[in-house]
Amino acid sequence: MTALAEPPELSLGGHLRVVGTSAEDWEVDAEGNTVGWGPALDTRLRASMDLVGGDSVDHLLFDPLIDSLTDELRLGLELDVASGQLLGDPWDLPGDERGRDQLDALTLAGILPRRALVGAQLPIADVELGLTTSSWGLGMVANDGASDPLFGRTDFGDRVLRLRLATQPLARGGQRLPLIALAAFDRVVADDLARWDQGDRAYQGIVALLWADDREEEDDRVEVRRAGVYGVLRDQRDDEGRHTQAGVMDLYGETTVALSTARLSLGAESAALLGQTDAARTYVAPDGLAIRQLGLAVRTRLSDRRDTIALHLRGALASGDGDPDDGVVSDFRFDRDYDVGMVLFDELLSSIDAGAHRLASDPARAAVPPEGVDTLLAEGALHQAMALQPAVVGRPWPWLKLKGGLVLARATAPISHPYYAFRSGGVPTNQAGLPTSGRSLGTEIDWGLTVSSARAGAAAPRPEPSSPAPGAKPAPPRLVTELSLQGGHAWPSRWLSPLSRVDHLLLVGQLRW
Repeated sequence: MTALAEPPELSLGGHLRVVGTSAEDWEVDAEGNTVGWGPALDTRLRASMDLVGGDSVDHLLFDPLIDSLTDELRLGLELDVASGQLLGDPWDLPGDERGRDQLDALTLAGILPRRALVGAQLPIADVELGLTTSSWGLGMVANDGASDPLFGRTDFGDRVLRLRLATQPLARGGQRLPLIALAAFDRVVADDLARWDQGDRAYQGIVALLWADDREEEDDRVEVRRAGVYGVLRDQRDDEGRHTQAGVMDLYGETTVALSTARLSLGAESAALLGQTDAARTYVAPDGLAIRQLGLAVRTRLSDRRDTIALHLRGALASGDGDPDDGVVSDFRFDRDYDVGMVLFDELLSSIDAGAHRLASDPARAAVPPEGVDTLLAEGALHQAMALQPAVVGRPWPWLKLKGGLVLARATAPISHPYYAFRSGGVPTNQAGLPTSGRSLGTEIDWGLTVSSARAGAAAPRPEPSSPAPGAKPAPPRLVTELSLQGGHAWPSRWLSPLSRVDHLLLVGQLRW
């Protein structure tokens, strides 16, 4: 009697997000130029499909008796449409990759393919090939932009064309140990450093080891036990042939500790970046600059067993560049989707960087823009700074979530506006053209309330980017509706800006299935 073949497993998913922004206007430089921003409506519809083959042959990896070519075939597709600003008053500052400077939701720029890949679980390794998103650890270096931040929003996500091999090489007692060895080769489509559609040619090789011993508890929560090392070698040229070669070494660990009446989550990630670039030059280093950068992120979360209240404490540190003329680039940049508040970095510092870029590339000031001018656009990423972020999240009822938090930020290099500092002969100068000597960037207060159909802790999306096991099947779909109101209020220091306060409100509606 012949057994019937198992049918393929199809999983369809979607995420509709509508964001209403109430933003005030503020000056970004000493010339009186402003952001020029007003109320806006932003949309994004993300649709995904995962198809996993049904026929499978149980086996142990490396078993020489296996005569099946594959154990499992799968297909993954994901696409963003109507992504961007739909209505409202866009930024007057050009060059914003988030699209705040244009109404682009209903244009070709609002269509973003995120995944189009095929995979197979072979006898000795799991293989994937195609367009995919990239994430690792807490999302400090590689971030897929698919997780909900504590405050604010995510708008990017690293995308690559990838060939990936992964396997679990060790066994004990006939069972594979949860140690994943991974090797990948990428052609970068879009990330913090390169955009294929803008002429950048970036390639990278990746090797990683990850111990991923996640365990599902009786209440549908996941007890995380992860530790790993992630190495990247990258070669990149821009559309004018400027060349960057760099390597990244990243260490990551995350664990959940179940206490008698509480649950404690601990996570940390550190990265070192070394290399060489001629995308910018100085008088000391006319042939290019050495890259020497360090970053560190720490996250803790303490909650009761029912998750009705949670205390967060987060820290982030990015090395700064105290001497831009010494031939070394020390300005480490976190991924733009890494969550550090919602105003001070995402909006205020992002707009100051965009204003500096406009001044430096203005043909009325310089016939030829200086080399490396595009690196001034940090797009809201935490860089040359350290930040401490305590927060509290409470659920007085299963359908209501309340949260509040604080961001304390300090620079790791002299606070200096690139254009005005250059004009003043290298003296650290802020956006108002005034000399600076302090390191405080300012303080931010964030708050939010969310009404949701999701019950606390029940298979909710992970709050951090993850590094899933190869060939993992998607979670079963369920419909979740959510409406949230968030507010952020930043008080910049006098060293950073003469502005007294910057306020930002978000009304976010989301539908997931």
